[in-house]
Order: sequence, then structure tokens, then C-alpha cells
Amino acid sequence: MLASHVNPLRRTLDRAGTRHTESVIRSGKGWYRFVLDDVGLDLADLAELGDRALRTKASGTLASAVEQLTETLALFRGEPLAQLSGPFAAAERERLSERRRTLRLARLSCLVDVGRYGDALDGLAPSPEADRYDELMLALRMRALYGCERQAEALLAYEDMRRRLADELGVDPGEELRRVHEAVLRQDDATLLGAPERQVLTVPPPARRHPVNQLPGDTGQLVGREDELTVLTAPGPEEAVSVVAVDGAAGVGRTALVVRAAHRIRDRYPDGCLFVDLHAHSRERGRPTPEGVLRRLLRSLGADGSEVPDEQFRVALAVPGAARYPKEHKQAVEGLAATEQPVRSG
Repeated sequence: MLASHVNPLRRTLDRAGTRHTESVIRSGKGWYRFVLDDVGLDLADLAELGDRALRTKASGTLASAVEQLTETLALFRGEPLAQLSGPFAAAERERLSERRRTLRLARLSCLVDVGRYGDALDGLAPSPEADRYDELMLALRMRALYGCERQAEALLAYEDMRRRLADELGVDPGEELRRVHEAVLRQDDATLLGAPERQVLTVPPPARRHPVNQLPGDTGQLVGREDELTVLTAPGPEEAVSVVAVDGAAGVGRTALVVRAAHRIRDRYPDGCLFVDLHAHSRERGRPTPEGVLRRLLRSLGADGSEVPDEQFRVALAVPGAARYPKEHKQAVEGLAATEQPVRSG
């Protein structure tokens, strides 16, 4: 039964002529696995292109930012995860909708600032239901109307919003919308239209990286390993980077031991815990390359596309730069390809 669902997915996702053993959906006796290496995800593209566009906008290169933001917004095709239910899908839908709004506001703001008022109005014309109370969208629309010498329409749009907020929510317009309204009344071109080439724009500080926890679930029972756990969880010298290897025959529980130890000392590494499975004993799944592993780890830590190396020599150069992530606050658990030895580094 499951194969009847998997095979159509393979035909959809794989390139024409792809052999069964090279499909992005690998299979074996009793298992299926989705291979992420060299697979492009629209979510990854959205994050990379969106961050690049916002940085371009912050640098003041508004014309280029418009093009990049337009390209990024084109990745959205209808409502994200529209046919999926459940709390995860709902949360992801909300996150992506907010991301879309942020990018849309940025693009419309750039259009107004570069004087493309008509194009801005095309993206702001009669707001959908979701924008009924969006004051930032209305502020941009008022600026675009004013730039098209439609001052009266801008004032009427403000009045409509003011009444809607008062009648339906019992609140007054916010500070930004009031500021734009007063500028329209004063015919303040400097505030409403601006002079992009004279604006001083600053790049916002990088967003704080959120903690990452990739550790597998702990095993329910682990017998006769207290001495080893004591060694693995013993604190190392301050300011030192420790690497601990666990050796033994396949199947004796090395990974379970190291994962248990990692869970016990998680509080020493508030910035995150990483886990890499190198498939040491799996011929079907294949062993990832060192470059692929490093790229995956960097992305797990929140690095965007510009920080992730593509070629082997760039990977080598990237390793010293990893010092910008606090060494004493992260641990990694890996299964090494040569002996599948789990490693903890901090």
C-alpha cells in the first residue's frame, strides 16, 4: 500500500530517467528515506533570497532591492501548506504568512522611496480582508497616493481606517499612520516622498541565533555504563575544546551511550546541540561527504547561503571562521564514517 503512494512521488520529484537506486526517495527492506543532499527546497530559497533582499534594502540600494524582493515574493504560490492540517502546519502557515507580509512591505516601501508610486499602488490597491487593519500598508498607500498627486484620496483612506478602528476595535490609529496623515495635511514632500540618494540607511545588527537541539531521544534503559558516563560527562578545562571518541564493536550501544551523555550535559551548552549520522554501516544510504556535513551543520546554526561554502577549499577556509559561534556553548554528537565512533566536541 505504501509503495503505491511513494512511486508517484518519485515520478514527480525525480528527473526523467532517474534510476530507482538514485531516486531522492531511497528504500530498502522495511524502510524509506528522503535524501536531502543536492535537493533544492523552496523554503531554503525563500530564507536565502529574502535575507539577501532585506540586506540590499538596508544598504540603500533600493532599485536592486525591488528586483530581489519581487523575485523572492514570486516563490509564494497561494496559501502555504493549504491542504495540511494539524498544529505544526498551522504554525508554519502563520510564520510564512508573516514572512510574506514583511517582504511585501519592504518591496512596497522601496517602490515608494524610488518614486514608482503607480507600481506601489498596484500592489496596494483595495486591500484584501487580511489587510483591513494593517496600518503600515495603509501608510504606504497614502504615501503612494500623495506621490500621484491624489492627496484627497489619501486623506479619505485615512479617515476610513480611523472610523473602522474606532467602530470595530475601539482604538485610535497608531503613531506611524498619524505621522503620515499629518504629513499629507502639511504637504510635507520630504517626509512622504523622501530623497533615497540622500537617506542615511544603517544595516540592522544580525538577528540573534536561536538555540538548536538536534539530539535524538534518549533511550529508556542503559545498564552498566555509569563509569563510562562519568568519564564522558566530566567537565573539561575552561576555554578548552574537547573531543571525546567512543570505540567498540557495532551494536554494543555506543550511540545510545553518547546520546545519554549528551542529554545529561545539555545545560552546559545553551547555544545548541548538534547531531550528525554518518551512516557508517549503511551501504544503501551512503556516506555524506565532509563538505556536505559541514554545510548541514552551518545551516543548522542559522548560517545563510552566503556563509555556507560550496567547494572543498572553501570548506577548509570556513572551519577557522566557525570561532564566531561560541565554542564553549555548543556540543556536537557525530557517528564517524570510518568506525562510526560517536564524538562529543564542545
